[in-house]
Amino acid sequence: MNRRRFLASLGGAGAIGGASYIALDPFQREHRLWFVRLNRSWPGEVEVDARVKRNGTVVCEDSYEIPGMDASETLDEKPLVWVDVNSRLLYGWDTDPAAFTVESRISGRDEWVSQSFGHVEANTSIGATVNIFGLGVAGTRAHEFGSATQAKQFLEEVKPANRDQSSGNTTK
Repeated sequence: MNRRRFLASLGGAGAIGGASYIALDPFQREHRLWFVRLNRSWPGEVEVDARVKRNGTVVCEDSYEIPGMDASETLDEKPLVWVDVNSRLLYGWDTDPAAFTVESRISGRDEWVSQSFGHVEANTSIGATVNIFGLGVAGTRAHEFGSATQAKQFLEEVKPANRDQSSGNTTK
């Protein structure tokens, strides 16, 4: 085989491989996103901007005051509660399967930290926790559920009983 044919075949294989990579973009997987939890595991209150996008359209966006954990508390003294004074639970958008993205930042200080869920198996019911440490957003992790029913039951159990912590600023 001559050099030109070899390079042409290599280029063709690269083009085909690149096309299949684009078609299988892991960031376009669809999920059912049931909630986003903003969690401050650090002393000191911060204001956090949070945005949830569904297929590129903003369905929840607002700023939230998140109190920090009391510096005197230790895990031995007080058990961690899923929705406590140092967390905010956002929910209430259309949870039909879609490509969801969660974006967050410390208000006015940080760049947006963005997380789509391409690493999670498609068509999975999920929730997300945004971890806020020190002076910034450390990242977002997904919580996978076995079914939509399981995710709904979990959300009902962790929603605050006597105060509404849902986003309140949803757009459709």
